[in-house]
Amino acid sequence: KELARRGDWEGCLAAARKLGPDAVEQYTVLHTAALVSARRFEDAVRVLKEHGAPVSPANLALYRQLARDLLGRGRPKTTPDGVWLPPAQDLRDVLFRLWTALR
Repeated sequence: KELARRGDWEGCLAAARKLGPDAVEQYTVLHTAALVSARRFEDAVRVLKEHGAPVSPANLALYRQLARDLLGRGRPKTTPDGVWLPPAQDLRDVLFRLWTALR
């Protein structure tokens, strides 16, 4: 927990891996929530893509907020129609895996 408090999330997740999958899930959600609070949506999606989005009803509000905030920003006007930016594509992949797991 001290590593998380200091913002050393990579160290925190490395330590969590030694404790098992439940610890990794717990710290993945905490890290994601911290990034969403800091409005670092692309980084939050990267964490979920790397470590997986833990399937729990308690986390659904976080995932919904991340999707709303990331997609609600819009795209730069220079982006051609039908083209999504990589963070949106990564979010799509994360949400699809989550949806598949929930089924």
